[in-house]
This record gives sequence, structure tokens and C-alpha cells, in this order.
Amino acid sequence: MQSAGRNDGSADNSAAGLCVRCRHGRTQQSTGGSRFWRCLRARREAGYLRYPPLPVRRCPGFEASGGDAER
Repeated sequence: MQSAGRNDGSADNSAAGLCVRCRHGRTQQSTGGSRFWRCLRARREAGYLRYPPLPVRRCPGFEASGGDAER
């Protein structure tokens, strides 16, 4: 099983919306091989979904990862 990561390079990353650029967004792979976007902010804040419906276009908890800025 592959570990969760920031950006796994798969073609469906653009379909995730803001999650791809958010410091709280991670990919999670199931044992069956399916890949999902996960919100790590949901671990400590009840208002966020662990696996949000995609694409995420607006999110009050969005924080750009690295030098990326919300557009």
C-alpha cells in the first residue's frame, strides 16, 4: 500500500479543486487501490469533512501550501 502524500501526480488531481493546493489536503489510498482526497483539518475541527465531495471550489479553512496562494 502506498502512503498518503501531497500530490501523487495522478491525472485526477485537478478534479480535487483547492485540496490539491491546500496544506491540509492529502491523498489516501485504500487497500483496494482507490485513491481519495482527505482533509487533515477534519481531525481537529468538527466543521470539516474528512473526505469532502470534490471538486472543492471554496473552503473557509483553505491554507495554501508552500508559496502557493489562493486565486
